[in-house]
Amino acid sequence: MKYLTITILLILISCINEKSNKKVIVSLKERISNFEENIDNIPLDSLKVLLSGTKIGEQEFLDLDGNIIKFDTFSKPIFLEATASWCKPCIAQIPAINSIVDLYHNQVEFVFFTQDTQEKAQDIASNLHPKIKVIPSLKKVDPNGLNKIDVGGFQHILPFPTTYFVNSNKIISDIKVGGPVPSDNTDEALKVVLDYNLKTMTESIIKLLPK
Repeated sequence: MKYLTITILLILISCINEKSNKKVIVSLKERISNFEENIDNIPLDSLKVLLSGTKIGEQEFLDLDGNIIKFDTFSKPIFLEATASWCKPCIAQIPAINSIVDLYHNQVEFVFFTQDTQEKAQDIASNLHPKIKVIPSLKKVDPNGLNKIDVGGFQHILPFPTTYFVNSNKIISDIKVGGPVPSDNTDEALKVVLDYNLKTMTESIIKLLPK
């Protein structure tokens, strides 16, 4: 009886330890709400760390054609770009992103959330690969405000451009913020930016793919 009691205690302790060591996944919305009031005092790099590892929600969004887009229907990882038509680094990323879509559209879903409403978002979409789903903002929002887009529930608080690399479990595994702008319109300057964007984005996408 004594040995049975000890064995039961050991099993209980093991279960408790296993439970306490289990990683708890927090939603993106919940994580943001926890530090929303102090967000102006948090450095950008720290914000990226805080948001990485969170889970995106199951919201519904409307694309440019009025189709309903749901994250929970995606079985593939997601390349999620928060962009705006007035953002020069955002525009500079487009050639690299279009090339990446050509290579990975069978393995990754590509979604653009744009701060622009319908008309301006159509202008952006005209320069994007047709495999990219474009979600316009439902209304105009302040680019300097806390919530920088209004697409139906996804809370974007970082600058433009921001790329969220979301794995197949809907967990944000990496976040890239900002990007270079060509020093001029020469082929050489454009190629430098293209090569940089291709390299950094491809590295993050590869990490999303099944081993």
